[in-house]
Amino acid sequence: MREKDIHLFWESKCLGRIRFESTDGQVVIIKDFGTLNKGQGPDFSNAHVQINGIDFFGSVEIHIETKDWYRHSHQWDECYHQVVLHVVWVSNSTIQVLGRNIPEIELSSYFSVNDLHKTKIYDAVDFPCLDRITTVGISHELKKQQLELASILHLDQKVKYYLN
Repeated sequence: MREKDIHLFWESKCLGRIRFESTDGQVVIIKDFGTLNKGQGPDFSNAHVQINGIDFFGSVEIHIETKDWYRHSHQWDECYHQVVLHVVWVSNSTIQVLGRNIPEIELSSYFSVNDLHKTKIYDAVDFPCLDRITTVGISHELKKQQLELASILHLDQKVKYYLN
């Protein structure tokens, strides 16, 4: 498992689930999962999270396990002061920013590793336009990003279909 797998899973909106319970028992409702940050700083920005009925707007940081927060020295980085939610696969500690505990969701309490890997569906999806995007001038990275985006949209459509 890689942190990038969890990013993709979060970005795909966790198979339609928006209600969670934090590791300390608070009700967490995801109003907006945020926007993936491809640069420095927290993983997702502009998120809207409701915790015990109170709205929070800020960033979401994602790790495989809680202790990665400290391994990456986020406690010393001002960019992480606006984190309103920590999302991990395995919770094994607590984190604080400016003396306050940051609510944390442990995804492995809700999903299996198989669920996590369903977001990698773009490898198995037949995109009719795939042959046409080999045009000179389009970088491999851009093609990969477009396929990832298309797969997320494809997965989102399937989730909505099955939920209905």
